[in-house]
Amino acid sequence: MAYYPMNPTIQAAKNNNQNSARSNERLAQASQQVAQLADKFGYEFINVNDGLADENGDLLPKLTFDGVHMFPAGYEIVLKNMYRYL
Repeated sequence: MAYYPMNPTIQAAKNNNQNSARSNERLAQASQQVAQLADKFGYEFINVNDGLADENGDLLPKLTFDGVHMFPAGYEIVLKNMYRYL
């Protein structure tokens, strides 16, 4: 499953240093590696991130309180996107 996007602007504003190494670029690279592993072992890669990010690929501000974790509204989007895999 793909990693959810983050919002680096909100994350930096919250001074959440424990996630300072996290970036959307790194999350995309990790997701790509997971997709390759899924393909290698015959599994379907799941990406339920449609509608979570803005045009820059950042997690929508209305869906997060700290730039990393989502409010329930974000998980509602994830659930709707997951239906096609169920």
